[in-house]
Amino acid sequence: DNVKLTGTQISYCAELIISEYVEGTSSGTTYRNNYIEIYNPTNQEIDLTEYDLTKYTNDNLDPTGSIPLTGIISGYDTFLIEDTTENLGIDADISSGSSVMDFNGNDKIALRKNEETIDIIGIIGDNINFAEDITLRRKSFVQSPNNQYNEDEWDTYGLEDLSNLKSHVSYCSGAIPEIEVLGNLNNISDGSLITNTNNNTYFGGIEPYFENGISKSFTIKNTGNDILNIDEIKILGTNASDFTLTGNSASNISPNDSIQFDVNFKPSAKGIRTAMLSISNNDTSENPFNFIIKGEGTGASSSPLMITQYYEGDGNNKWLEVTNISDSPTQNNEYFLALYRNEDASNQIGRKPSIKKTILGLNPGETLKYSSSLNVNSPEYAIDGNEIKTNICTFDGNDIIIISTTDDESCWINKVDIIGNNSYWGNNRSFVRKYGCENAKPSTGFNVDDWILFEISDVNTASKGLSIRIGEHYIGSTTYNADNNWDNGLPDMRRSVTITHNYSTMTNGNLEVCNLSISANATVEVGSEYHISIKNDLTVNGALEVLHQGSVFMINDLGTVINNGTTNIHKTTTIIKPYDYTYWSSPVKNATLSKVFSASPQNSFYTFETPNYIDADNDSNDDDGNAWQSANGLMLIGKGYTAMAPITSPFINTQSVIFSGEINNGTIDVSVELSGDNSNNEDDWNFIGNPYPSAIIADSLLNNQHNKTILSGSIYFWTHSTAANSTQKYCTDDYAMYTVGTGGIAAYSNGSIPSGYISSGQGFFVEALNEGNIKFKNSMRVKSDNNNFFKSNPLKSEKAKEKDKIWLDLFNNEGAFSQILIGFINGASTSIESNFDGQRFKGNNYISFYSIADDHELAIQGLPPFQGNEIIPLGVTSAIEEEIELKIKLAQTNGVFNELDIYLLDKELNKIHLLNKEPYAFKIQKNTKLQNRFSLQFDNSILKNDVLTDVSAKNEKLIITKTSDQLIVSTTNKSIISSLDVFDVLGRKINNYTSNQRELALPKNLFDTKGIYYLKVRLKNSKVLIKKILL
Repeated sequence: DNVKLTGTQISYCAELIISEYVEGTSSGTTYRNNYIEIYNPTNQEIDLTEYDLTKYTNDNLDPTGSIPLTGIISGYDTFLIEDTTENLGIDADISSGSSVMDFNGNDKIALRKNEETIDIIGIIGDNINFAEDITLRRKSFVQSPNNQYNEDEWDTYGLEDLSNLKSHVSYCSGAIPEIEVLGNLNNISDGSLITNTNNNTYFGGIEPYFENGISKSFTIKNTGNDILNIDEIKILGTNASDFTLTGNSASNISPNDSIQFDVNFKPSAKGIRTAMLSISNNDTSENPFNFIIKGEGTGASSSPLMITQYYEGDGNNKWLEVTNISDSPTQNNEYFLALYRNEDASNQIGRKPSIKKTILGLNPGETLKYSSSLNVNSPEYAIDGNEIKTNICTFDGNDIIIISTTDDESCWINKVDIIGNNSYWGNNRSFVRKYGCENAKPSTGFNVDDWILFEISDVNTASKGLSIRIGEHYIGSTTYNADNNWDNGLPDMRRSVTITHNYSTMTNGNLEVCNLSISANATVEVGSEYHISIKNDLTVNGALEVLHQGSVFMINDLGTVINNGTTNIHKTTTIIKPYDYTYWSSPVKNATLSKVFSASPQNSFYTFETPNYIDADNDSNDDDGNAWQSANGLMLIGKGYTAMAPITSPFINTQSVIFSGEINNGTIDVSVELSGDNSNNEDDWNFIGNPYPSAIIADSLLNNQHNKTILSGSIYFWTHSTAANSTQKYCTDDYAMYTVGTGGIAAYSNGSIPSGYISSGQGFFVEALNEGNIKFKNSMRVKSDNNNFFKSNPLKSEKAKEKDKIWLDLFNNEGAFSQILIGFINGASTSIESNFDGQRFKGNNYISFYSIADDHELAIQGLPPFQGNEIIPLGVTSAIEEEIELKIKLAQTNGVFNELDIYLLDKELNKIHLLNKEPYAFKIQKNTKLQNRFSLQFDNSILKNDVLTDVSAKNEKLIITKTSDQLIVSTTNKSIISSLDVFDVLGRKINNYTSNQRELALPKNLFDTKGIYYLKVRLKNSKVLIKKILL
């Protein structure tokens, strides 16, 4: 057990202390450079007769020797005892041959007075080698001896650092500065030659001339009681130019204050790079304050061996994988696998590894797998008897593993590959070295970008033939051959793939590759709802057949496409009718209208020229009728085109076409223009299309930072509602809509609600905010959801399910239909915002249904999150030349509205109707526009508040003038009043008046009691105004 000494408490600056300890070099009995310095912190002489120096050897609990001290120590002076055999030429006060002076790093030295220990270095009873080959110097703030060793009272210096021997600086002699330097909050000793990541003196590894380098911070603190002057901070030494100083370089630091400076390491070459930081200051015992800093220039090595997988699972399930990536075999004992852990991992230079293992000779492409020597049970497939058990695989997530050509103190310097650093980088995860197209090389520095991170569960279930599977690492490409097999492991997104034999995704599954090459005489067929994903390049020397709803998905915008063979993209419409038009866009280059749509009437190809569109009378029709222009020849990439259904007998109700040629890829600019009607900024329609052989995400197109400045937030899809044998009177084609912030609506009853994906070959309309080129990019593409091209069944996007939304249908049994969407969404407001609100695109020949905001007729409206007191004006327009009955119904709800009652208020008939129960039926006259008859609300009050004011009369208001016995009603425009109805707060009509005057006088006795009333005034021009009054 350790011994804890007791004694009398000693006052500051009243008793001798040990001020310096030097455990230097020795050679048997020839010489020993050991020194002990004693300091007198008082201003009086002290006679040493009562004192001795005592040693406790190793873990002895009793003294093993002592040296009686003699002589006098003057005030604030030192007294030096040395081994009599020292050879450094130091003059001491006592030169002793006693065994006390042959102490080494695990012996304890005590200063005693009258045989009572008053000061000590080391802990009696310990056998720890705590002070070998170092110099210990007492800190200046220590003002009294301490019979319990406290390492925080001492500064540590290198072997035989005698720079301050025979002198000592102490607070006891007066106010003094005291410099302390820290890195990462850990102390750095003056004169330190040892570097460590824990105190920032070791910078780690980085490639030479790496752009940002590695920066470390250091703190200079004044622990003294006088001003510390920092005169200069310099970087010296052989590789000083690899280190750059930033921050404070000269400063005056008050007691207990500090400054910080940074050093950036940017190596100019590979290997260990060394410099010295030198701080000039006025601490006389530590001026200059010097310490060594090191970093390492790392980079690719020529090693044939590489660590290719690291696996740190639960318990003892830890694995490593080493592969020979060269064309030559390696020999036994040529390379070593080494583990640095704990302190070894923070101070690797010049240290032997914690654990090492010889690597057996490996043939080219051969892989070794190592597992823990303890009980391992996962992944089960890897436990096959071929694993090599080793204690190296007892690593934790903060250890370092290397391959080296040596296994001694030079192991670190001779490393050829590495994974890890002394941070917590590898807990409960698996790293696989990049391969294939990314193809990382062995390196002397750990760069996480050279590795692919996988979840442990992914590795545990990895299929045979994949590099993620422990024990398998595939170099180079893989080929699908005539044996219907892969010759070098399975393909994945990181490997180049060659197809030399016919391949069908419907039989063999989707293909995910880095580069794809289809050889001559080979055909790759991509089935419906299957895909090929290509990270970089596509070369077609044979044939690529992409069936309807199949996808070719490319990732890299700079990926190249070479089409020396045949590429065909097959597309099929949904149900169409004779003379029907479909909106198209080409997914390939150099497609011609006449060839792609050879079965269509050759005069049926049109495109939309936005500058020709002028709608001066705001009837949503082109005044000159010349916006639609006949088209022929090449289909421009990203532009929309129409083609009529083939005229056949009997009629075929779908149309299949083939786009042949090199597929489009990468960034594609498409011109967007403004209409010729400069007076209307809401009619700048542009007809464009998806240019890729895969679907794109509408949100990604519209939310692109560049595109947002040019496009509104809505997309319009032309759809078809009338079947060839339809007998419905008012059924018509119309536009389905999608708004990026709110969602989509269908064009006809039971029609498709756009899902947010735009299929390949799809043409569509957008509205321009400004002229310019919008950008299509590969980041907008997806490898799935290529099945929404005129989809016949309704779809719901995942986004729609996440929000509070209401879809309302206006319809009748004769085919009339129009749908609106109202969504309550974070980020939306009551003002018009293009990302949330979409105006009605007038494609319907018969009826139009919309909500009204700021005089805009909206098919899709986004509002702030639902509160419950909202009132939403609705409008209806009929262009039918007869009176008809229409119905408004609740088509679909999401979120909170799945549980709430939703009401329709008919202000004309003074009715409130619960839409959850059944549709609301009403009649509308021919060619009529109803702007203020209906509103949507969420309680059953007929008249709620001022917000019921007729939106069509928003610039005209009621004026109520009170006299002693009358209320005089008029309008701000002095309009003629036709009638006036009075309602109480419960919505009950209590009186009505007719008039043909500009003013109407109401007697006050008309109102039975004081309270809130509503006045509903109909003007001669048919406008209605509502006003709440308080009597």
